[in-house]
Amino acid sequence: MNIYFTIITLIGCTIFCILLSNIVRPLLEKYLMREPINRDSHIIPTPRGGGIIFVLIVFIFSLITYSQTFSTRSLIILISTPIAFVGLIDDFINLNISMRFLSQGLTGLALIIASPLYSNYLVENYQPTYLFFSYLVFLVLSVIAIINFVNFMDGIDGLVTGVMIVIFFTMASQGYYELFPLVGSLMGFLFLNWSPAKVFMGDTGSTFLGALFFGSVLQFEDWRISLEFIIIATPLFADAAICVLRRFVNGQLIFSPHKLHLYQRLNSAGWSHSKISVLYILASLLLVIGSIFGNIIILILIAFTELALGYYLDQHVAVRFLNKE
Repeated sequence: MNIYFTIITLIGCTIFCILLSNIVRPLLEKYLMREPINRDSHIIPTPRGGGIIFVLIVFIFSLITYSQTFSTRSLIILISTPIAFVGLIDDFINLNISMRFLSQGLTGLALIIASPLYSNYLVENYQPTYLFFSYLVFLVLSVIAIINFVNFMDGIDGLVTGVMIVIFFTMASQGYYELFPLVGSLMGFLFLNWSPAKVFMGDTGSTFLGALFFGSVLQFEDWRISLEFIIIATPLFADAAICVLRRFVNGQLIFSPHKLHLYQRLNSAGWSHSKISVLYILASLLLVIGSIFGNIIILILIAFTELALGYYLDQHVAVRFLNKE
């Protein structure tokens, strides 16, 4: 993609997102205003469902691109879009967990079938056998986990938005050009979502971003590139995964409301939203730099160093993890 066209796309989508928010925000404030509750890190009523702003922009771009090129990578974005509307309904009426899991599982299955992994590896090597279906179930469970991890981490102003800008910009720079409109839209959304947030992306945005991350990772035929992006997402997913594991080991309900993620406990210890978000964004950027100038070993070493930093913050800075609810 031409560098000038890329810059125009990024700036254009950033501006478009900010302008579109002037139309959408009053509707969100009317119908999806969220009053702070005990487990929230916010004290000001703020509308949720704001993810619909960047989802609509990316959907329009992808629909136009797919109608002209039939690009599988544009199709992945289109496949990820319906779950955003399920998320919007969830933001409005709080769907039961079975409906959410069903939509996530079906989205994951569609993303897997549309990936090179399915056509070039699973079907070619295994056919419809027990092993084939075992791999399929594992991948569907993986996308459900990733979608929920992104959702769990969307509790501090700008954190998920900022980290996803880093991840998707890096993906787009690796040749996944269809993601540049998303990056530009997220840049515009960051103006609205940075502390103090004027709007939350809600389940509308977080489920879409989680599904699209999974689908995008599967689009790279070189597994090493896919692995790099999973490692780059370590700051986001490690916090969520470790918290879920600790709650499970302690017999706590994984999906019950809480404030036990590291980012939440750092906030309870007095860290501002901006300080926490900058920490996670810089951690992702450092991993990107490691992937550009190093190799997979360097990247893994950086990831383990960041995990060690997270452990230090967990033990010496953040509010203590409660072993009982």
